[in-house]
Amino acid sequence: MKIAMLSPYFYPHTGGTEKYVRDLSAVLIKEGHDVTVITNNLPRVKNAPAHEVLPDGIKVVRLDAVDLFYYLPVSWQFNLKMLEEYDVVHVHVPAFSFLRAVAGKIRQPVVVTYHCDVTVSEKYFGMPVPGWLIPSFEGSANLYAKNLLPKADAVYNTTSSYGETSPVLKNIPHRVIPIGIFTDKIDEAQKKLKLTPDKKNPRQILFLGRLAGNKGCDYLVKAMPGILARFPDAKLIICGDGEEKAHILDLVTQFDIGPSVTFLGTATFERLVELYYTSLVYVFPSINAWRLLASCSWKRWLTPPLSWLRIYPGQTR
Repeated sequence: MKIAMLSPYFYPHTGGTEKYVRDLSAVLIKEGHDVTVITNNLPRVKNAPAHEVLPDGIKVVRLDAVDLFYYLPVSWQFNLKMLEEYDVVHVHVPAFSFLRAVAGKIRQPVVVTYHCDVTVSEKYFGMPVPGWLIPSFEGSANLYAKNLLPKADAVYNTTSSYGETSPVLKNIPHRVIPIGIFTDKIDEAQKKLKLTPDKKNPRQILFLGRLAGNKGCDYLVKAMPGILARFPDAKLIICGDGEEKAHILDLVTQFDIGPSVTFLGTATFERLVELYYTSLVYVFPSINAWRLLASCSWKRWLTPPLSWLRIYPGQTR
C-alpha cells in the first residue's frame, strides 16, 4: 500500500510523536509498504529540505509553515490533491490542522493516532499562565476534537489508562495499540559502545525530553541545590531542546549550579543508550496529569529502557 503519514511535526523537530511516526513508518516500509510523511517545515531555522528520502526509505514532504506559540503549526501549502495517489491516510494529532483538512473530505480511509489531549502548561517561557485561561482553552480544544474524531474511519491511542481517562477518548470508540521498543537495537548499541557496569556514574542524573513547560524540567533544576547539599559531586545531564531552554538556563545561573549541570541538546540513538546506561536515574518531572497517567500505565513497557541501568551487554531480558 501507499501510505501518507500526516504529522504536524517531524524531524528535524524532535519529540516523542516525531520518533513514533518515524519508527512506525520504517517498520511499515520493511513490511513492503510505501510511506510518505507530509509535515510542516519546522523549526524554520533548521532549513530542512522540502523533499527528502531518509536512509530507512521514508519519503518526507515538508510544507512551508509558521509555528504559532510553538504549538500550533499553520501551513497554506497543503491541499487534498497531494493525497490522490495514496491508499491510506494516517493522521497524527494534536495539532488538528491536518485532520480538519481531510476528515470526511477524501475517499481513502482515514486512520488517526490520538497521541494526547490538548493541554495548556502552567507557564509559558517561564511566565505563569492565567488560571482562568487553562480550562477554557482546553475545554474548547476537547470539544473540537470530539467533533472531528468521529469523522475518521479508525481512531487509536497507545495506552488503555489514557483512553479511559481522556475527556475526549472516553467518549469516542477507539483501539489501544501500545508502542513497541526496539530491544535489538538497544543491545547492538550496548555492545558497540562496550557499556559495562564500571561505566555507570553513581552521581549522574538524567533528564531527557523537549524543553517545554509541561515537561517540568525547571522543577528538577530547582531541586538541584538541595541534592547538591547532600551530594556535592552530583551531576545533572539535560538532553533536549525547546522553547523553555532560556528560562532553564536562567535558573541554573540564578542557583549558581552551572558546574553541576550539562546541556547536551538533541542526541543520537547511540548517545541516548549511553546516557541511560551510565546514569544512576532518569527523572521524569512532568507536571501534566495526562503524562503522569500514561507513565503509570506504561510501567511494564518502560521496564526495558529503565533496565539499561542494570543490564549488561549480552544479557537477555
